[in-house]
Amino acid sequence: MLRLTKTEMFIRYIFIALSIVAIVDNFIHQDMVTLASAGLTLLFLLLPPIVEKLIKITIPVSFRLIYLGFIISSMYLGEINSFFYRIPFWDIILHTASAMMLAYLTLLFMYIINRDEDIDQKLSPFFAAMFVFCVPVAMGAIWELFEFAVDKVFGVNMIKAIDPNDITRFYDYERGFFNSLHDMVMDISGAFVIALSAFIHLNSKGKYIPAFRILIKQFIKENPSLF
Repeated sequence: MLRLTKTEMFIRYIFIALSIVAIVDNFIHQDMVTLASAGLTLLFLLLPPIVEKLIKITIPVSFRLIYLGFIISSMYLGEINSFFYRIPFWDIILHTASAMMLAYLTLLFMYIINRDEDIDQKLSPFFAAMFVFCVPVAMGAIWELFEFAVDKVFGVNMIKAIDPNDITRFYDYERGFFNSLHDMVMDISGAFVIALSAFIHLNSKGKYIPAFRILIKQFIKENPSLF
């Protein structure tokens, strides 16, 4: 059962309400792209309890708050309120953060599939770091291909190939290519930070970065049956 803190519950319900308002407003104004973004935002906000029931895990409060912050920043602010266009570095921050989160979740996945809370004492630091690095980078590349495919099929602007100030909506492949490569550089940077931290943590048996494993410890404590 998903245990919500009062703060998380308040934030979640506020943005669920705001997402519903955005859905209604964009339906009235026939903005199908933003309507789809608002619908996805609502879905993502409702996702944690669904995931818990489907795969029978308990998501720690810290994980839920990080997830909530990312969805609000990327979907509600980024897509619905156009922060990706209004704030130049918004995309940089979110791509880097998403890669870091995926890299950390990849490390957590290694604990789960081995069903061993002390697997970090047994893994090769180099192998673990490479795995932690490669998974989010590969997923980032797949995401860029997905964005391009959606742009071509539905005529939207996920890879930012269309200048928002250009009323002709000219699809500039060079602009889109640069944006995709820029996003992948951010993915690589974020993944590298976590991979390097994982290597140092594993190689030193937790001596140099003891805080690195805090979130994993919280997950293990909430889900002892998985280990």
